[in-house]
Amino acid sequence: MCVTETMSQKSNSDNLLQTKNEMHSHVAVLRLGRGRFRVFDIKHSSTQWGSTTYEDIDLKLLARTYDLKPTFVSVYLDMEDEKRMSYFSKRVKMCESILRNDKDLYANFVSSVERIRNYLNSYENADLRTKGLAKGLPDSMPKGLAIFSSNVKNFFECYELPFKFENAFIVDTSPYIRYLARELESWENYCILHLDKNHANIYIASSVKIFDVDNIEKDILHHHRKGGMSQMRYQRLYDGKVLHFYKEVAEDLQRIVKEEGLEKIIIAGPHDAKSQILSHLPIHIQKKIVGNVDLSINTEIGKILDETLTVLQKAESAEDRELVNALHNEVLREGLGIYGLEAIFSALKEGNVDTLIIEKGKVVKGEKCENCGKVREIKEPKAGKCEECGSQMYIVDVFEEMIELAERIDAKVRFVAPSEDIESLGGAGAFLRFARK
Repeated sequence: MCVTETMSQKSNSDNLLQTKNEMHSHVAVLRLGRGRFRVFDIKHSSTQWGSTTYEDIDLKLLARTYDLKPTFVSVYLDMEDEKRMSYFSKRVKMCESILRNDKDLYANFVSSVERIRNYLNSYENADLRTKGLAKGLPDSMPKGLAIFSSNVKNFFECYELPFKFENAFIVDTSPYIRYLARELESWENYCILHLDKNHANIYIASSVKIFDVDNIEKDILHHHRKGGMSQMRYQRLYDGKVLHFYKEVAEDLQRIVKEEGLEKIIIAGPHDAKSQILSHLPIHIQKKIVGNVDLSINTEIGKILDETLTVLQKAESAEDRELVNALHNEVLREGLGIYGLEAIFSALKEGNVDTLIIEKGKVVKGEKCENCGKVREIKEPKAGKCEECGSQMYIVDVFEEMIELAERIDAKVRFVAPSEDIESLGGAGAFLRFARK
């Protein structure tokens, strides 16, 4: 079970007010969720939200764990759904009725589920929520749980996450990682530069609403008293201060983007400020800007997040289209693009896939032989015997099997929105690492 340290060393709100008067401020970190506000000392606080951080999730471990029989129980739960336990109990009964005729599988299933049930019961304890709040956590209850259990393999992994899952209960020969992989692929941090001529906030945000912020503030309008100097000289001094301010903001933005490894930037603010800052940014930073939005410097953080997420989603949709178009072009010229189940599985087994592309939400049913690894698509959910080795075949999600193989060979996995272009390829495709002979 993944357990990480909780956020600590909470500073008081006065510390934040003090830093707002400094020219450069990197001593305050804001953890913001809708309706919540916390302040932490950056030297001591972690960047986590909930109990599991991105780094804790080992997809490769999950992908490399399997059995020859369906001994793994994978459960995804929406912790904000009041009917989640009713769904869980219903699925348990359904699976028990199917596995009851196989003594070994049934015994493993009952034991595996019992461990999951014990874990889930801990969340029904109101004291845990109270204790979590007492530690300074925004909320001790995660929004989503992903749990993988197999008694016969002595395997149990649970991830408490800040985003929702649709309730799912799957019994398979390996942990079902498709839903987890899909959410992690979208868990990409991006940068928001929110500024006008006097102030700038540089946020690090993500789709799960975790924020860090650098505050840069200079009272340019009143920094120099006008008395005793001509209007022209005052204007020159003022323009010089504004120019220097933009230069400082640009330098801080470059530093943060480099330190955090950010690939997407959204500029928010009045039109003139957005135009001015661009002239101070190098080309490699400008290329990371995926959009902009008109917002006053006094805009509340919730609206900033809503507006920038909309821009980010549009940018990601455009990226999806470009990626699928590039795949089409590679296939047409017989380059590094392939599609079709047989071709993709062959390349994955050869370790020759650089990027696997999967259509979000599409399910292709198939059957797999865990003995020799053969996978084939089927129209009817009736597993038979393997044509290669004669072993029992098991019903599987074909795309899940692709994702597991991709994780094992360190290939990238991209989930793209449904479209006619990706559908024309059967919902999946891949870019190869090297040309086939």
